[in-house]
Amino acid sequence: MGVVFHDDLHSGVGLHRHHLGPKHLPESDARPDARGMKIDSRLKPLLGSLRGWEVKEGGLEKTIPLPSYQQGLEWVNQIAREAENRNHHPDLIWTYHKLTLRLMSHDRGRITRRDVEFARWIDSHIGSSV
Repeated sequence: MGVVFHDDLHSGVGLHRHHLGPKHLPESDARPDARGMKIDSRLKPLLGSLRGWEVKEGGLEKTIPLPSYQQGLEWVNQIAREAENRNHHPDLIWTYHKLTLRLMSHDRGRITRRDVEFARWIDSHIGSSV
């Protein structure tokens, strides 16, 4: 299961850990996909190995079910600390039973290697707890 491309508001859930692959991918080969979203062709193989992430409105999005409100708080804080370390801040929507994360490189207006790397970090640190 790779990244799902669609525009609805509900994402699938699935968590898995993978090796990221090449670290130095140029960001210049962005071409629109069938829906007009700009995605670097060299990122597509990496996107295909993400679990439970979807491409929506030019960003990566994932919804994680929460076992408890307290667990949600802990995960939000953990993601926020890592976001500060990376200077790459996802959009977070936290409700009682779920956490929705959205990654996009706003300065590029599309998904970049930084988003894929952060998605993998989230899956390995947050996803391993689900």
